[in-house]
Amino acid sequence: MKWRWEAQKQVKITINANPTTKTCEITLEGRDSENRNCQKEFQSFLSWLKRCVVIRPPHAGVLPRLLHPKMRKQYPEIEKRIACITDSKRTMVDLYNSIKGRGATRETRMEAVAWIAVCKFHCKLEGGFVRDWVIGHYREPQQRANHPKSWIQYSTTPKGQRIPYMNRDIVPADLDCHLPLDRYFDIDKFRDELYKFDLTCEVIRVDFIYVFLIDLNAPTGLFTMDLIEPHVALTHDRIDLDVSNL
Repeated sequence: MKWRWEAQKQVKITINANPTTKTCEITLEGRDSENRNCQKEFQSFLSWLKRCVVIRPPHAGVLPRLLHPKMRKQYPEIEKRIACITDSKRTMVDLYNSIKGRGATRETRMEAVAWIAVCKFHCKLEGGFVRDWVIGHYREPQQRANHPKSWIQYSTTPKGQRIPYMNRDIVPADLDCHLPLDRYFDIDKFRDELYKFDLTCEVIRVDFIYVFLIDLNAPTGLFTMDLIEPHVALTHDRIDLDVSNL
């Protein structure tokens, strides 16, 4: 959050913690209008924080599970799908074929976008896409009979923003990523990477999340992606044992 406000709005945030009183003082240095907007975001985060039972340590989570030789022989396709998201040596040609090639599908395009987030922007992919597609290789065949634009639904925030989300009958549904803890995430550079492959996107900023609506008019289907600020990801205190991460 500090990096984003300084890079995008020229607001410098200074946080001074007082261990004795268990309080902290936050100072904002910028234009008055931007300082007020920054304060509103802090208030939004604090309202979320009040409902949080436990704050996760930055590197909390289940330790990675290794695919031992015997298991690798049984599930080579799982390893292949993992590599489609985590192999930093994938070439531009390979990525383009996954997005625009003759055999490209909605799922291979989702893999390619996830690869950009994980390998080029150091994000962590979590949630149902890993469970449903990477591990389970599930697709809902009924969805192919419907017009892809009918898969998208919208919710409205108190500020009147329309936020797209996928109909939960669509499998795999969407991409959920946590932004990196140790570096600034440049949203413009991320969009540039998508445009290199002619991936269209609409971006909606909602408090501490970037919501992407990607390839709205693609014949094989659109999808959404949530990019969650790392300081908010730490307050996700409900452990979901039914999903994995990459």
